[in-house]
Amino acid sequence: MRSGSNCGSRIVDSPLGNVEIINCVFSEMKSDSNGGVISYKDKTGVYVSLQDCMFDHCQSSKGGGAIYFTCPTDSSFDTKRVCGYLCHGMFMHFGFFQVSNGKSNTYELVTINHCYNNTDEGHWDTFCIQGGNQKVNGVNSSKNIGIESPGMHSIQPESLQASFCTFAHNFALEDYIVSFQSGLSVLYLSYANIINSSFVSGYTGVLSSSSNDVRVSNCVFVGNMKALFAANENGKITVSDSVICHIKGNITKGSVTMGQNITITNDENIPTLGFTHYVTYYCFADKPFSGDSPIWHSVLIIASVVSVIVFLVVVYFNSNFFNKQLDGYSKA
Repeated sequence: MRSGSNCGSRIVDSPLGNVEIINCVFSEMKSDSNGGVISYKDKTGVYVSLQDCMFDHCQSSKGGGAIYFTCPTDSSFDTKRVCGYLCHGMFMHFGFFQVSNGKSNTYELVTINHCYNNTDEGHWDTFCIQGGNQKVNGVNSSKNIGIESPGMHSIQPESLQASFCTFAHNFALEDYIVSFQSGLSVLYLSYANIINSSFVSGYTGVLSSSSNDVRVSNCVFVGNMKALFAANENGKITVSDSVICHIKGNITKGSVTMGQNITITNDENIPTLGFTHYVTYYCFADKPFSGDSPIWHSVLIIASVVSVIVFLVVVYFNSNFFNKQLDGYSKA
């Protein structure tokens, strides 16, 4: 177990067994191999629990600017209240997490912000998770840059439950912001904000499914360019109980079903902030961070402000949709 404000050197393939990393700040750490700070590859029987930690300006010349964990045999990786700020690698700027089938792959209250690579090579993905039962709750992956999937990339999940996430102001040089790839089960994305996504080129969507059945519900899509939903190969997407403010590009591409209670508008004058229907965890590396008192006081203040904004939006739309949103928020 490592704990304390400064947790020292890189963690590479050791220790094995149960590993706890708690209340650590890793700042300006660099590596010429995979994983700027944490690197586990092809190990068996490893469980890593990462809690109340920050990765500030960490980088790798290969994969995983902060974390590279690829242990597909009897291993898992869980995180809670973790921040990644200005991290970058040749690919997977913040981290790559591959775990065993039948194991957990849990990410709760994780912020990934301003992660990118300054070169013109590589830099696929920012936050990539592969295998296992993927649980993503309260993740804020925003203001990242990548060739593909600067928000989140889920690969071969046994199951996926993603809720109360924000993907805002991400910039893809080619395709996707959030993508789901090569899974066989039904995947669920609910109560998510996907806001102001932009692209240089590419022809696919902001949210992409490849060989997955993705169910999207109670989500908000505002200010995104290109097709919003792209179902490629054998993938399909079903959207329900969501608000879409879409100004440019097609809304769907491929096998996409627009289900019940969809509100679609192209009113450019509606404030973006008026659509965010909850607050996700957020942190900055240039401010003090403590696992005992991170930013919860400020989060409560922001939550109160956002609640007022949401109420005004309810009045604006004069519909039952946001009443359902607020019910979901109050129960969460």
